[in-house]
Amino acid sequence: MADSIDKVVSFFHSWHWSTEKYPALGAFIRGMVEHPERLSQEGKNIWDSNNKTVELCQVPDDAGTFRIALKRSSEQRFWRYFLRPSLALREYYGFREATRLGMPCVEVLACGEKRNGFRLKESYFVTRFAEDAYQMQEYEFDYPRREAHAEMLALLSELMVQIARLHAAGFRHGGAHGRNFLCRKQPEGKIEILWIDLATLRRFSRRKRWKEILLDLSDLLEYFDLSEDELARLQRLYCEITGFPVRFEKCDGPRRKRNRCVIA
Repeated sequence: MADSIDKVVSFFHSWHWSTEKYPALGAFIRGMVEHPERLSQEGKNIWDSNNKTVELCQVPDDAGTFRIALKRSSEQRFWRYFLRPSLALREYYGFREATRLGMPCVEVLACGEKRNGFRLKESYFVTRFAEDAYQMQEYEFDYPRREAHAEMLALLSELMVQIARLHAAGFRHGGAHGRNFLCRKQPEGKIEILWIDLATLRRFSRRKRWKEILLDLSDLLEYFDLSEDELARLQRLYCEITGFPVRFEKCDGPRRKRNRCVIA
């Protein structure tokens, strides 16, 4: 991922950055952000919350068209973002670290902030839309793909190795739920994993390191139907890479959460 964004970042002025890979992209995104009525007409809303939306947009290109996911945040708490990065910039830094560590991420295309003096008004983050992909969440016990158990276990093992490498490098994910990993079948039949939503990826806190490790692992495992032997295999995969004294175990009682991670 290019580091040219560091040349335009400011916590005082509005700024915009986009990759040079697609020449028309920068002007297209700025037009969408600066003219919300155009975005509402040409974009398709695929996610919405109190302060954040994700719009699916089609971008013209010399080779045809391609689709992007434009995530916008209107959170404006003054002191939270006073001389501090917005959610968009945090996500950029998260993707940069994950990519540097070799994690398979969706392609980052642009991000920017709109500020009035030191007050953040809006931020946005843009990735290429992963076509024909679905969330890892769909393999959880109450979702349609739960019957493909062997496929789920293979993907979860691959993901556990990736999380172990992230932890061994000194970083936590902060949101390692199944909905934040995409799965996509390749032409040869192999299913690849793609990381998304990395605004919470950062270095471990000195005081909360073990809590963050256990939370990442519990978030990843909690809703999958796994046997004791399968949990033990996943635990060995993780511990062989990190050497951390953790144990994966099943939750007791009639709870929705099936598994958890604790200190061994």
